[in-house]
Amino acid sequence: MFETNTIEERVKQIFAAVLHMKTSDDILNATYDSLKQWDSIGHLCLFMALEEEFDFEFSPNQIAELRNFRSICETIKQLKRS
Repeated sequence: MFETNTIEERVKQIFAAVLHMKTSDDILNATYDSLKQWDSIGHLCLFMALEEEFDFEFSPNQIAELRNFRSICETIKQLKRS
């Protein structure tokens, strides 16, 4: 989907698409508690889109614990290295 972009840029594009945001919005500081559209359904949709984009699966614990843009990006970087 966004192969030529950095992980952060790819995640930002997914946040924008799934959570109906503009890429100019403050996505870098987005948290589960800071966005009304990032509810439980949005959370699941976000992780489904991330798994599809990066071609791996998050563990149930990761899905439950990852609740902000920065920690999601860091976890993806770690998973891509392993």
